[in-house]
Amino acid sequence: MGAVTLLTARGIVSAIDMRMTRLRTALLVLAGILVIVPSAHAQRGKKPSARVQRNSRPLELRGSKESVEKMYDFAQSNHLPFYLSPTNVSDAVAQQKLVPLTGDATYELTRGVGYSYATPEARQFVQAFAPQYLAVCGTPLTVTSAARPVTRQPRNANPHSVHPTGIAVDLRRPAAGPCLTWVRSALAELENKGIIEATEERRPVHLHIAVLVRPGEPVVLPQMVPAMTAARSALSVMNSTR
Repeated sequence: MGAVTLLTARGIVSAIDMRMTRLRTALLVLAGILVIVPSAHAQRGKKPSARVQRNSRPLELRGSKESVEKMYDFAQSNHLPFYLSPTNVSDAVAQQKLVPLTGDATYELTRGVGYSYATPEARQFVQAFAPQYLAVCGTPLTVTSAARPVTRQPRNANPHSVHPTGIAVDLRRPAAGPCLTWVRSALAELENKGIIEATEERRPVHLHIAVLVRPGEPVVLPQMVPAMTAARSALSVMNSTR
């Protein structure tokens, strides 16, 4: 009888130990969940890192050696001169091979633009793209650079840069938001159509555009402004003229 009682007691103790072990395991799991959940919420509330933001650029705008060579090859195959000096640029302007970028209600130039000239095709692009930019972004497009003679290129310029030909313009990149999202999408679309080759540069931050339309051919851009935005823009213009 004593042996039976002893065995029963041991069984009870063993069962209690097993239940306590299970309880401790459950509490540890619960504690882990309580730690993970707030952490997940905190991560969800964080802003994306700079690397994530950079990767939001379309592949077409990320730049590459192939992109640089594509622009350079276009200039070479169309026999576009690479103007060496300011005197060469002045001569090209006199011969109307380069035309002035004067700005208007839809686009403007920064004071840092040393040579406000471009090929007729590059100017057509700016004049066609700027109204759509204004309709979406509500502010004029800003040109930060255009034709640059070889002797006035910055130190970090690529040896195959096409700025000395006048087919390239640099544009100010808008701040993050709906405007930048539209600009990236629009430039990627134009690049896919073969009208331009575009790169979103980081040092310094700007948008580099080379217009790949053959000399003498018109630059025709598709309508890229969303219908609702276009309607609001038209209404705004009508109200301002009353």
